[in-house]
Amino acid sequence: MKKKPFAKSRPPKPAAKRSAEVPPPPDRLLAPEFLQERPSEQETLLALERLLTRAEGFALAFARVNMPTQRVELVQEIRRRLEPRGFVIIEVDFREPVADLLWELESRLERFDGIKQKAGPRARAVAEAGPRFAIFVYGLENSITSAAVYHPLLAVMNYKRENFREQIPGPLVLWVPEYVLQAVIEGAPDFWAWRSGVFEFAAPQEQLEKMRGQFERERGSRALARLPVEEKKNRIQLFANLLAEYEARDDANAREIAAIRADLLNRLGLLHDHLGNLNEALECYERSLALRREISDRAGEGTTLNNISQIYDARGDYGKALEYLEKSLAIQREIGDRAGEGTTLNNLATTAYAGGDYGKALEYLE
Repeated sequence: MKKKPFAKSRPPKPAAKRSAEVPPPPDRLLAPEFLQERPSEQETLLALERLLTRAEGFALAFARVNMPTQRVELVQEIRRRLEPRGFVIIEVDFREPVADLLWELESRLERFDGIKQKAGPRARAVAEAGPRFAIFVYGLENSITSAAVYHPLLAVMNYKRENFREQIPGPLVLWVPEYVLQAVIEGAPDFWAWRSGVFEFAAPQEQLEKMRGQFERERGSRALARLPVEEKKNRIQLFANLLAEYEARDDANAREIAAIRADLLNRLGLLHDHLGNLNEALECYERSLALRREISDRAGEGTTLNNISQIYDARGDYGKALEYLEKSLAIQREIGDRAGEGTTLNNLATTAYAGGDYGKALEYLE
């Protein structure tokens, strides 16, 4: 009986693929003297106060604040200034996504009489003569997420833009981070056109230092991967807010700012990647890569090229993935990054194996 030839054996499957580690952040943070000159917080508060007290009927304003703790302090200061003069602040905090901002506001305004009764006699008298109040809205970032491409809330806001003037009899201030402000500009341009003012509050340096300190302890992709899904989404908002603050700064220390922005974009890419948002992840990585090259950060460039390869690998474009990995490997060998070289070789083997090139996979493993 004729023996069957032995089947050709395949090389052992490589170890699980790893994302490149997040490179160490810049050595020092920005000093206050490097910050871009802009109107002071007190000047911006005064301008907002003028709008609130002089508005006759509906007025739309945007207050751009990236740090929630800063927003709380600013609102407290506005209350301190205006409430003794009989002005009522109605706060609406959307902690869950909403689909129709106007409808939600109208339902809360129905309880405005109860709010007036809780105010002092002077506030009630002023309100009865002609309500002097403003509505402060928080939490729109829960409906307009940085990860979403289409925002239903913005479409409804744009469609109902004229109804806001008819239904809201006082100033409406939307307190939003930078990325939500940009989403409104792009997704609800007609609603945006109704604005009476945009008030930008830069984050204090100590708050930036504190928030950056929270994520600098997380050195690698695996630390981010272990976070629960909701925490990943929260981190995306946190990093997007920090990124907006540093993008608003333009000074002589541009290289350090670019390094911080590149690091934040790389981390945003990792988070989007872990959540399966491949398009958003790729966009963040590509922006990070451009900054790394701009400041000649070779180590960061190698890391980001590796991370970009993982997006193409996830899409099944193994040829493109191998192309980026080869570029990453060349840089890591050039700068003597042995740990990065090991990660990239493993990823090269895994990608070649997934593409059916078993001989190449074995070559990378050897």
